[in-house]
Amino acid sequence: MGNNKKSKRMSLKEIEKMIQEQVEDQQPSEVESLALDDQKFSKFSPELKAKLESYPNLVELSLINCGLTSLENFPNLPNLQAIDLADNHLSPQELNVVAKFTNLQRLILSKNKIKDFDDLKPLAALKLIEVDFTECEIAKKPNYPDKLFQMFSTLEAVDGCDKNGVPLDDEDVEGDEDDEDYDEEDGEDFEEEEEEEEEKPSKKKKKKN
Repeated sequence: MGNNKKSKRMSLKEIEKMIQEQVEDQQPSEVESLALDDQKFSKFSPELKAKLESYPNLVELSLINCGLTSLENFPNLPNLQAIDLADNHLSPQELNVVAKFTNLQRLILSKNKIKDFDDLKPLAALKLIEVDFTECEIAKKPNYPDKLFQMFSTLEAVDGCDKNGVPLDDEDVEGDEDDEDYDEEDGEDFEEEEEEEEEKPSKKKKKKN
């Protein structure tokens, strides 16, 4: 007997169910993030394209390990800032589709068929902040991270590391503002404590008199 372990193609109904579980009670215009990870489809059907376009304000779309070989019929989502296409079978020509998303900042293409720096030319006009080509052929090229930082002046991270090769964490960046707020709150509490301490001695003096 031969090996018949083929990935099951997901029906539109199954994908719609997965989307609904994430959306819950939100209005379509309120949905900013969707993940269709592991939902097997080699390209976008017109129906799936239309379904995703019904969420016009999507900012993040994750399509990890979907078995994608083409981005034909990729939904028109002009507000997209992050696309995760890791672990698919995408060739360099598919980057022409990605290049249409002018607000894109984060692009994950690890484990795809990106082989050379020339493959990235369609993306030249994008103001990318983070890219990831882990386990792509391009990642084996000499001076790979340095060349990417040269190609894209806005880049802050390549394969999860900064220009000095130091690993970055998104939470660290997002946490800066929280830390500032926390410090301000601590400062207010500290000032209140000082005021209380100043009041206590004055009360004691009154008692002595």
